Amino acid sequence: MQSAVHCLILGKVWPEPSSTAAGRRTADIIRSLQAAGYRVSFASAARPSEHSLDLETLSVGTHTVQPNDSAFDSWLAELAPDVVIFDRFMIEEQFGWRVEKACPQALRVLDTSDLHCLREARQAQLKHAGGLDLYNDIALREIAAIHRTDLTLMISEYEMEVLRTQFDIPEAQIAYWPFGLTLSRIEVPSFRSAATFYHDRQLHARPQCRCRALVQAGDLAADSSGIARGGAALLRLVWRKVSSRTTCAEGGFLV
Repeated sequence: MQSAVHCLILGKVWPEPSSTAAGRRTADIIRSLQAAGYRVSFASAARPSEHSLDLETLSVGTHTVQPNDSAFDSWLAELAPDVVIFDRFMIEEQFGWRVEKACPQALRVLDTSDLHCLREARQAQLKHAGGLDLYNDIALREIAAIHRTDLTLMISEYEMEVLRTQFDIPEAQIAYWPFGLTLSRIEVPSFRSAATFYHDRQLHARPQCRCRALVQAGDLAADSSGIARGGAALLRLVWRKVSSRTTCAEGGFLV
């Protein structure tokens, strides 16, 4: 009997779905993968907080790791995940080369959470007026991380368009994975009737024009099960890549 595909998520912080949008997104990804029958592990160099999700109650293996630590290499080689998801580009910068070296057969996936170069450009435009300059220092790092990985998960269709038209990122290299919502369990007011906006409690420098408003239920991109289209794209890609490998005598894989 074939064992379940193993996915490791390397997080910038431990997910806090009750207090941050990023934490909620990570929890969406974890539950979607588990719903597809995947085994999920999570690792981070950060310390858990009182708001952190108890991943062990979700049957998620947890590990503490450190950047620039050779012990990570041997630990990862022993863990031998089929998929590694990097939580934002700076985590790919820290660990991506080590993942490629210690576990070259793993599919490497970047979750942008937000397209940070676009956020930076909008913030600069708000402060200094003028045009939207996407070609900033953040873009150099973020686009490089996208090119180094096999697939990038995007939360916004507009951000996907920016990647395609401004940075020539191939369509097959990006997948749309918005927030997952179970519509049967919530009542979503119209935009006009919404009295408040959701704002991340973290002290990000967010442009005022980018408040995350409540939207009408008809505009939501997630299905009733909470598994978004990007999840299906990731699962299909993982299956094709994993099922195409042939086990070699040393216990590794040949692609």
